[in-house]
Amino acid sequence: PKVMSSLVRLTPIPEKHSAAHQQAFSQIVAQAFNQRRKTLRNSLKTWLTTQHVQQAEIAPPARAENLDVADYHRLAEIYLATCSD
Repeated sequence: PKVMSSLVRLTPIPEKHSAAHQQAFSQIVAQAFNQRRKTLRNSLKTWLTTQHVQQAEIAPPARAENLDVADYHRLAEIYLATCSD
C-alpha cells in the first residue's frame, strides 16, 4: 500500500520565568477557574487585592475566562512582588 508519512520536530521554548513564578501562575489560574463565574476580585481575594488586579491593568469585574495568558502572568508577577515585601 502507498503510505504518506510526515516528520514533526518539536523544539522546546526556553522558560522565561522562574520556578516560583510558574508555581504562582499555576495556583492563580487554578484558583481563578475554580470559581469561574465569580469576578476576579472575589475568586482571588485570598491572593490579591482589588488594587493588585487594577495594577495588572485588569478591570476588577472581569471574570477568569475573559483574561489571556499575559494577564495571568502579570498577576503572578504582582503576587510575587507583594509576597517578597
